[in-house]
Amino acid sequence: MQDEMHLSPRDTEEIRLLADSYTMSLDHLAIFLGRQAKRETRAKNRLSLSAVRQVVKDRWIDKYGYTEWGKLLGSTPHWVWPSEKGLRELNLSKLYDYQVPSYGALPHLHAINFVHLLVTGNIPDGTWVSERVLKRTERWDDGRHRPDAEWIHPNGGFTAIEIELADKGYKRVVTIIKNLLETYNDVWYFVSKEAEPAVTKAVDLLRPEYGGLNEESDQRVIIAPLAGYRYQPITAVSVYGGRR
Repeated sequence: MQDEMHLSPRDTEEIRLLADSYTMSLDHLAIFLGRQAKRETRAKNRLSLSAVRQVVKDRWIDKYGYTEWGKLLGSTPHWVWPSEKGLRELNLSKLYDYQVPSYGALPHLHAINFVHLLVTGNIPDGTWVSERVLKRTERWDDGRHRPDAEWIHPNGGFTAIEIELADKGYKRVVTIIKNLLETYNDVWYFVSKEAEPAVTKAVDLLRPEYGGLNEESDQRVIIAPLAGYRYQPITAVSVYGGRR
């Protein structure tokens, strides 16, 4: 499309990332953009809030109309998502429907985007595949549980990534883990303090069946408390303190 020809490769890549991720808050978008910055940033691999706003508001929204944004959750930063025009012009409208993110999904999406940054920052040569992308693939047509993301390692191995903020009950977690281990080499469970007991109990119950699981001899399921990475699930307070 004519407008797309004027977008930088970074713009195109980031808007496609927004579509794959449903939406993203400015605090996380600052890091994704900062990692691709041509010049050294004041904070390592992170754009300033004003620089992110300039990219999103001046270019993506006002100039091209390819994204929208809004204050969707109290005083958290603006959230950004692709517009109908953006999906159409970037040839994504056949893959994704236009939608404004729902309020209830934002805490989980924020945690997923945090883990996305965490994993790609530590293993830069792998490939992150979001749940929204996985949803399009035929191998999930049988109704099995889809992970929140899939990580493809440089050596070709596949890891399921789950981000759990709420206590779903250990019985449900047992079912999820069994489903995932039928497809994946291993599972990385990033959990909040509230979710950790149920996930830990589920893994303990499955150890006899799977021969160890998260013991040192068999790392098929790894439980990673989000608090260990200094992540606090969002409510109404953000990294930027809700500044407008």
